[in-house]
Amino acid sequence: MKLKILSYNIHKGYDWKMQNYFLHDMKELIKSSQADIVFLQEVVGKNNVYKKKGLIDSQFEFLADSVWAHYSYAKNSLYDHGHHGNLILSRYPIESWENVNLTTNLLEKRGLLICKIQIPHLIHLKFSKNYLIHGSQHIITFQMKKETKYHVI
Repeated sequence: MKLKILSYNIHKGYDWKMQNYFLHDMKELIKSSQADIVFLQEVVGKNNVYKKKGLIDSQFEFLADSVWAHYSYAKNSLYDHGHHGNLILSRYPIESWENVNLTTNLLEKRGLLICKIQIPHLIHLKFSKNYLIHGSQHIITFQMKKETKYHVI
């Protein structure tokens, strides 16, 4: 069995300069990838400022839509007007999830979202996604069957 996996920092729906909002285009790109499991970073869970501007303020539900019936969102960065964090979308059932706080300083909150996903013909698959330092490597770790570890960088 082959799994198609996608990892993408959506930067809260904006380009890297925070000038152009194109969440709808991002969603179409993610859908067109036909990925079985998608790891997303900097996803808005709630944002009252976005809501006032008419932007989507519950991005995890918007992105999951009807394509990925199973998803897990974990807020990492909390502020007065909302929060954002990591999101895992899956075509397969997510049995459990955990968000591990990896924050190392007061300026940036970091987290590790871990999901146990039931995939046909495999005993269990455990995925985790973290986004440690802006501009650094993204590390995806997953475990298959008898706790054998695989790392994709």
